[in-house]
Amino acid sequence: HLKLSVQQIINLGLSGFGYSAADVSGFAGGPSPDLLTRWTEIGAFTPVFRNHSATGTPRVEPWVDGPDHLAIRRRFIEERYRLMPYFYALADQNARFGDPIMRPVFYDYPAAATASCDQSMAFTLGKSLLIAPPPKPESPQTYDVCLPAGGWYDYWTGQRVGTPEPAAAGPIQSATQAVPTARTLGDSVTETPRLDRLPVFVRAGTILPRQPLVQSTSETPNGPLRLDVYPGADCMGTLYEDDGRTLAYTRRGYFRQTVRCTITPTGLSIDFAKPEGGFKPWWKSIAITVHGWDGAGTARIKGKQANVVQDSAAGTSTLVIPPMNIAGTVHLEGRQVAIRQALKTISLR
Repeated sequence: HLKLSVQQIINLGLSGFGYSAADVSGFAGGPSPDLLTRWTEIGAFTPVFRNHSATGTPRVEPWVDGPDHLAIRRRFIEERYRLMPYFYALADQNARFGDPIMRPVFYDYPAAATASCDQSMAFTLGKSLLIAPPPKPESPQTYDVCLPAGGWYDYWTGQRVGTPEPAAAGPIQSATQAVPTARTLGDSVTETPRLDRLPVFVRAGTILPRQPLVQSTSETPNGPLRLDVYPGADCMGTLYEDDGRTLAYTRRGYFRQTVRCTITPTGLSIDFAKPEGGFKPWWKSIAITVHGWDGAGTARIKGKQANVVQDSAAGTSTLVIPPMNIAGTVHLEGRQVAIRQALKTISLR
């Protein structure tokens, strides 16, 4: 049922029904504790995330199977709340253009249709996140995840796991000079199923918006909006907010802003376009974290110098800036770090 539900949600999205979901637990019957945990993990990355079951069936609340299962389920539920800005931007895209929120991998990466990996459970959330559950959730056997060309990061660790794609004529330390496209395959990684881990990958070239943890979508987040920047080709992200309650968004009562990044000879430029709409978003500052970046500890915001916190172990550079309510550029000095992990390359035949 879990495997079938993933495929059904994907098919519904392709058929124009962007908002659909399966009941976490399967509704009828009663899942084992392990199955309920895996279903919760996957459900957190689907368009609608709802734990629900029929009258007279076993209880399926997150806490019913003891502290170990609760800890895993809580972590994924909380991650869902942190990703709400990304989900909302995808909802805006779905409403305006019809692009599914949850997609088959081949939707944005056509070469995936010929990949040798078992992709019966794999899907993307928008273009930027690739979710790769075990093809057989009940099996402990290892499995390969085929990554589309262009380079990818591990969502949980921030480490680069794919072949880099040159993003600009800047000082990129790359492991290859080939320029892959959406019609070529990239690498594969081998995963060993673990109950506490769902493999999630971020496309190189993604600017991913996230928010501080809340306990309900009705709460206003307390703290800065977070932008996780993963340098790569066609680097961009979108911010979208409205009041979440009324139809004011149909009368320009929204905030929409495109953010792009470009590697330059001296570092990384993050460009905020002029916002659209007339809505004021909740954030009062923006925390930018650049992954896979060897920074110099300095940055410029609209020409003024700012401090950058460098985490050499994690390979990240972080700075906090005021909200970009007008067009502006943030420039970080430094360069992209080299990949340290050798991967198996898949050839397209």
